[in-house]
Amino acid sequence: MATPQEELIARLASRPEHVLVIVGSGVTVASTNHSPVSSWVGLLDHGVRYCLDHVALSGDWAHLRHEQLKLGEFIEVASEVSKQLGAPRSGLYAGWLQETVGKLTASEPRLIRAISTWGSPIATTNYDTLLSQQTGLEPITWKDHSWLAQFFDGDVKRVLHLHGVYTRPETVVLGARSYEDVIRDREIQDAMKALVFGKTLVFVGCGVAGLGDPNIGGLISWYKDVLGEMVRPSYLLVSEPEREGWRPVIEGSQIRVISYGASHAALPGFLEQVTGQVSQRRLPDRPLDILVRAQPTFDQRLHEILARKEELGTSEMMRQLMELVRSHWQSGGRRSAWMAVAGRLQNEGKALQAEERLRFGLELANMMFADGMPDDAFGTLRELLADVESGDVRPDQRHQYWETQSRCLQAMGPYVDTKHALERAITTAPDEATRLTLEAELAEFRFLQGEDDTTPDQPERASAE
Repeated sequence: MATPQEELIARLASRPEHVLVIVGSGVTVASTNHSPVSSWVGLLDHGVRYCLDHVALSGDWAHLRHEQLKLGEFIEVASEVSKQLGAPRSGLYAGWLQETVGKLTASEPRLIRAISTWGSPIATTNYDTLLSQQTGLEPITWKDHSWLAQFFDGDVKRVLHLHGVYTRPETVVLGARSYEDVIRDREIQDAMKALVFGKTLVFVGCGVAGLGDPNIGGLISWYKDVLGEMVRPSYLLVSEPEREGWRPVIEGSQIRVISYGASHAALPGFLEQVTGQVSQRRLPDRPLDILVRAQPTFDQRLHEILARKEELGTSEMMRQLMELVRSHWQSGGRRSAWMAVAGRLQNEGKALQAEERLRFGLELANMMFADGMPDDAFGTLRELLADVESGDVRPDQRHQYWETQSRCLQAMGPYVDTKHALERAITTAPDEATRLTLEAELAEFRFLQGEDDTTPDQPERASAE
């Protein structure tokens, strides 16, 4: 009989899209090297002190809140902090979120990278954006009804923030009132039921502290109450000392405990081990399968970058577009990759510096040539000729330009232009070995055209420069 760990590996290997990873605060704690505000208790403690500093409150108020924290009355403290800061729409509340979870960055990204490698959709109860920072996936929240159905169906890849994200304070579930808002939201409740019925859940980063954390503890209680035994097995990853603490919480449910080691420090290595075992069990993807999966994400990301054109500026927009094109090219979408950007470079590239414009253009031209479109590649190069002759580009770029043009012209056939491009490539060669190779290529080219087989003489090279 398979162990829970073996079951999880089998599910991740065969149908990762049917697994939903739910990330708790333990992942943020580990990824930020135990930042004081990365945990639920630490964030509320900071909130109490923030209220004391920014709102006219007595020391007795703060003392009472800290006593409540010691007693585990987290919802009560969260409700008080929210009330005093004017949640959900006050600037003071937004400022507190920005100052705390908004400043978190992943100094140790191993956990998140391992989780993202599984290829499963990701949800989180955390308010921070560490997952988005490391995966590049945009956040959506329980209020984004138009996105939820697409997320649940796998049509878009995002990070679902089940209890809100700090960049949108009105979505942050903090305190009794905001929890009631989520419970009253029929659409999110129905969507969550459909999601849990259709997915295998994997809870990661939910330590013993999660028992008192309504973000995780409340979610698991909801899971049990709503679904009972009518669901496929799900999995809770805990350290060995925490196993017994969780047992009564999940008793009677289909949640199976997987111990990842003797302490929290063992979790990154455990997830990387699971990732390796999953990779070994997966059959190699067919190129067409990779492309089919990649195309919707490419189209969506392309639309998002272009929509932010004014905000990004031309240089940053083109840089992000080229990163997207490289990734899609590697996924097999060769023609759709370069076609999506070629027109942009031609129409808006004038706003770039010559060196940057030439760098992007050469990369696109080489893609076009590799895709069997030398005419398009030559047309792109022709638009860059003024930059090459301006003297504002590096010598290696100038050489690459003429070498690429000579390859395009040889494929297209015009003799005189090809000869000229080869000669220019020779005069701009970065080293002796490259120059000799190109001279041999030119000699062969002349011989095949009925000329003598001599290499270009020195005066010709000098004059071409």
